[in-house]
Amino acid sequence: MAFAKAQKSKAYFKRYQVKYKRRREGKTDYRARIRLINQDKNKYNTPKYRFVVRFTNKDITAQIISASIAGDIVLASAYAHELPRYGLEVGLTNYAAAYCTGLLLARRVLKMLEMDAEYEGHVEATGEDYSVEPTENRRPFRALLDVGLVKTTTGNRVFGALKVIFKFIQTSYDYINGFSTTLDLSDYLLSILTVLFVFVNFLLCLDFRVHWMVDLISLTVRRDLLDSVRIVSNLTLKFTVNTSIVVMSLPT
Repeated sequence: MAFAKAQKSKAYFKRYQVKYKRRREGKTDYRARIRLINQDKNKYNTPKYRFVVRFTNKDITAQIISASIAGDIVLASAYAHELPRYGLEVGLTNYAAAYCTGLLLARRVLKMLEMDAEYEGHVEATGEDYSVEPTENRRPFRALLDVGLVKTTTGNRVFGALKVIFKFIQTSYDYINGFSTTLDLSDYLLSILTVLFVFVNFLLCLDFRVHWMVDLISLTVRRDLLDSVRIVSNLTLKFTVNTSIVVMSLPT
């Protein structure tokens, strides 16, 4: 087996700059991280909190983290392996366990900030849409969801942990599995008009493609017919000339 010669020069390796360690290990998406931790300059030293959810084979980790120059600071954390003391013995990595872990973290953060009495959350489980409204004293605690490298598909377990965090975070329900907000008449009509518009555009494009194909086929057929007529005309002319020559050559 022949070995290929290294094409990179000495200057390449002298100027090579390695990436961050967690990028080399495939653990951190720094493009997403920089957008999660950047804070507006007019907010000075106000911490920007992230709601970090991570899954392992046997556990779920939920944390509230803020970034600083010295490093990330964890405000509070909750784990799925703590759930057995509250009665949940098995299934510590499923959607329900993610919900319970998020609930445990939410209550801890509110109690730590002395906001648990002011924001009790959704006490009665009615299944209706619920969002936190600011009170007269303190505004609700806010954090940004940090999913890491997880694909944010609809119904992912990470949104199970987020669903219960709605007790103190205002956000959207779009990625919650099995949830659909009630539409009023205007939204319903708008959705119908949007579908009709897309369908009409599809038909117009399809009609254009059909006409284009028909024109192409007819052009090809006409060209083939003209070629055939030209060939037949040439053969007829040759046959007539040859016949005339033969007739002239015959003895009278």
